[in-house]
Amino acid sequence: MYTKWFDYDTIKDTISLRSRRTGDYLTIGSERMHQSLKKYLINEKIPADERDKVLLLAEGSHILWAVRHRISESYKVTKNTRRVLKVTAEPLGEIESTNAEG
Repeated sequence: MYTKWFDYDTIKDTISLRSRRTGDYLTIGSERMHQSLKKYLINEKIPADERDKVLLLAEGSHILWAVRHRISESYKVTKNTRRVLKVTAEPLGEIESTNAEG
């Protein structure tokens, strides 16, 4: 199970849980520099065939959380945070496949 907390007041639009799209980015480091999600996944050495499987919590193109990886600096809870959004992701486990012939 993975749980992350976000500064709710920094979220201005609808958030969604989805896979990656062109133009997605995270805010990285104390300087709050934008980094493309593509570059982040490459830098983290996520295999190319796994990148589309990473679940993303997103507000438009801004990624709040690459689930099982990092959250964007822009949404982190700080000493000035008044309201917190708690998000929990739980793995569903392996999907069993059955042989149609068996």
